[in-house]
Amino acid sequence: MQSPAARHKISADHIVIGIVSAAIVLSLFTAIFYAVGESSAMSVYTKDALEQHHSPGSMQQSRAEKPKPTIEPLTLVPSNIKDFNTNAHHETPGGDGRAAEAIYQPQGDQFTQIMPLNSYVLISYQGSDGQAAQEIRKTLDGRFPKDRKDIQIETQRASSGFSNDGGSYFTGWVYQGFSVKIITTYVNAIPANPEIGLQKVGDILSQRINVYISNPKYRKGDQTN
Repeated sequence: MQSPAARHKISADHIVIGIVSAAIVLSLFTAIFYAVGESSAMSVYTKDALEQHHSPGSMQQSRAEKPKPTIEPLTLVPSNIKDFNTNAHHETPGGDGRAAEAIYQPQGDQFTQIMPLNSYVLISYQGSDGQAAQEIRKTLDGRFPKDRKDIQIETQRASSGFSNDGGSYFTGWVYQGFSVKIITTYVNAIPANPEIGLQKVGDILSQRINVYISNPKYRKGDQTN
């Protein structure tokens, strides 16, 4: 028969295991939260467009009228970036070949003092620069209204902003009818002065992705037939 002390130790061990398990689940949930939100936006856009046309003929016409990108979206998303691990890299489900996404995690020595975070990248074809700019503004207005700024990523003009809780940082710009979105967010918890770490990682990643996108020599087989 177990003593009260032994039963207390077992109970305490169960509590510790429960806390650790909850932390792991929370970490995973936070890491994919923005990926799910942005990825689902493409399928919602497609659904809304189709609901405006009720007959099968109209639906087929609507699909046919959507302009197709002249560059395969996935070739605009690098599969490897220095100082980052690639945790996902694929076409966006439900995007009809018009969008691609990836999740990157900083690993370099320059990031060792920053709490764990991930960056989600979504590049989606909007049909024109005007539509792409409108998509960037919609994301900023809806989810990143804090401290909004126009910034320069080398020669590329971009927009940035933070979520209201300061736990996520957004940068976005337009490239040949594509909207380029980069969302950097803390995985476990939001530290004091969260903007500093987020902006450091987000800006470095934005610079490297911009170089990759804007220089075709870094991309292979990107032109569609």
